[in-house]
Amino acid sequence: MAQSEVLPSKPAGSAAPKVDGIPSGLSPKARAEHNAAKLDGALIRLRRNTAPRATATPNSILESSAVVARSGNCVDVDVMTQGDAQQAVAQLERLGFQTAAVYRNVISGCLPVAKIDEAAAIQQIQRISKVSRSTRSGVVQGQGDYAQLSRSLRQAVKGLGIELTGKGITVGLISDSFNCNSQLNQDARYVAQNGRQDTMEDDIARGELPGNGRIRIVKELRDCTDGTDEGRAMAEIIHDVAPGADIVFYSGSAGMADLAQGIETLALPKNKSNAQGVAGGGAQVIVDDLQYSYEPAFQSGIVGAAIDNVVKNHGIAYFTAGGNDGVGASPVSYINNNARFADQPIDPNGTGTPGRPLNFDPSGASQVFSLPVRATRQIVGFYRFSLQLYWDQPFDNSTSSLQVCLADKNGKPFNVMLDGEPYPSCTDASVIGQQAIAWGTLLGTEPDATLQVFLVDGTAPRRVRLQTSRVVIGQFGTADAALFGHVLSPNAIATGAANYLATPMCDPSLKTAQLERFSSHGGGLMLFDNDGRALPRPVLDGKPDLVGPDGASSVFFGIQAKDGDRGFGVYNLNCRYYPAYPYQFYGTSAAAPHVAGVAALMRQAVPKATPEQIYSALRKTAVDMDAPGHDNATGAGFVQPERALRELIWQALNQYRFANPPGR
Repeated sequence: MAQSEVLPSKPAGSAAPKVDGIPSGLSPKARAEHNAAKLDGALIRLRRNTAPRATATPNSILESSAVVARSGNCVDVDVMTQGDAQQAVAQLERLGFQTAAVYRNVISGCLPVAKIDEAAAIQQIQRISKVSRSTRSGVVQGQGDYAQLSRSLRQAVKGLGIELTGKGITVGLISDSFNCNSQLNQDARYVAQNGRQDTMEDDIARGELPGNGRIRIVKELRDCTDGTDEGRAMAEIIHDVAPGADIVFYSGSAGMADLAQGIETLALPKNKSNAQGVAGGGAQVIVDDLQYSYEPAFQSGIVGAAIDNVVKNHGIAYFTAGGNDGVGASPVSYINNNARFADQPIDPNGTGTPGRPLNFDPSGASQVFSLPVRATRQIVGFYRFSLQLYWDQPFDNSTSSLQVCLADKNGKPFNVMLDGEPYPSCTDASVIGQQAIAWGTLLGTEPDATLQVFLVDGTAPRRVRLQTSRVVIGQFGTADAALFGHVLSPNAIATGAANYLATPMCDPSLKTAQLERFSSHGGGLMLFDNDGRALPRPVLDGKPDLVGPDGASSVFFGIQAKDGDRGFGVYNLNCRYYPAYPYQFYGTSAAAPHVAGVAALMRQAVPKATPEQIYSALRKTAVDMDAPGHDNATGAGFVQPERALRELIWQALNQYRFANPPGR
């Protein structure tokens, strides 16, 4: 397995790989019946598969155990509403819905499978989507801590009699789970099949996490069969960089509203609780590595709104993993700021949904209605084409219906069968009045394929943006504009990743750190605020902000190192792989807590520093990696903790001098 796959090491057992973003295969006309237009493809298929036939099982490729056979036979969903979400909550709960969180017009929770149709019939409900999330992903001295020089910083100030460890600072973590392995170890059958799993208690005993009650889990993942404990792997990194900091964890995996609520909950004082009774985290620094597939791209969405709130109103320094969807300098996104569609609708894939094809040539000088693409990843024996299509309309109120279709390089639909059913060759067409996104995972029998975009109904958008997950676009593509969702918040620091082995501290032949090939680039346009109001003018997202190290050793999480891997032969012992710690934690999920740990040290040193001052110091002192100045691949560059702290202290001194001039 390539290191850039960034997958957890949790034993797979007998479970099959899962496909997220499954299209329903129904036409808009068919979906309009029985309120199916309010449901995403996964819920439509689930509803169909709950009839008395046993094609969908907990190990089915098309549906995960969390969908088909979870405790209570319910499915985690995000419910988008019109108007007051609380009214819809009351109606949903009468159906047995278990509310996890409510944020603005989004409700996250677990919907009984048998009540999907009744929930869709609630007038106030606009859309129901199955939760589709991903992570952007002894006493071992973390190699990343060494490579980014935070260890050197702690040692240097210790020589001055100063203990700079993050003491007195609480770092909030949001990921999928933290200590689910402890629950799984209670299942004798699971242990017999997969072996005993490493737990939080093991990590504390080894000194990899703080003990004495300095870790609090205010909300754990409800269904631990779906967890990887990536949050604990992130906590180990925080403890490497800021060993004196306390840690508080919130699982934001129940949906976008849950993630947004989790951010605000971690910012609450410990003696307060959120609307669901979850205790506040009392954090001064927060870092997350979650991403929902249906977050927006031209605005940062409800999760971005939560970030803006805690930074502006609670003084939280916020960090987030940028993303792992890049393929080096290869184009993985397509942007057209002057979209043109053919006059006549066609239906080349025989979907029953004719539409006007998009001319992919942004200049309009030629007519190019098929976009060549190449998949770099496989799943369940097929090539995986995961994508999101966005257009320039307020995210929650689209006036267009668009669809993306996949065909082979000759324009013929792939014949893919999964679970005994034909797999759709097109995403579901978006619905007017719902979200301005058409997204999903399409499958092919060959890596080389073509994409078409169709305007099915409504007004023609001016700007369209197609983003993929490690799918190389063969014409008119760009490596930039590959970030989306809350990562785009101007009040968050979005981090890219550089392998710690590819830094000057571990490879003296290098002048600067080298970006991981999978680390996603920014450079997209922001068109709307979080309420869907058009900005006075388009604004470049300015992401990522910084780059931190990844690839450090872990006893339980990441990619298993192979004999002969480069890390075992590194001359510098501070950079060498540890045989007792067989996994390497890759991805921006590992880079983000490295940088957040630095912020904890800075917060301890200058307690009254504002988030803006911390961000400014980190950006100003980072070492350039790519083009001079800020660039779309590496932001300001590779983090430099000692320089950043010096800059922050200098800012604080200047601020004090300005407020207290001589003679006052």
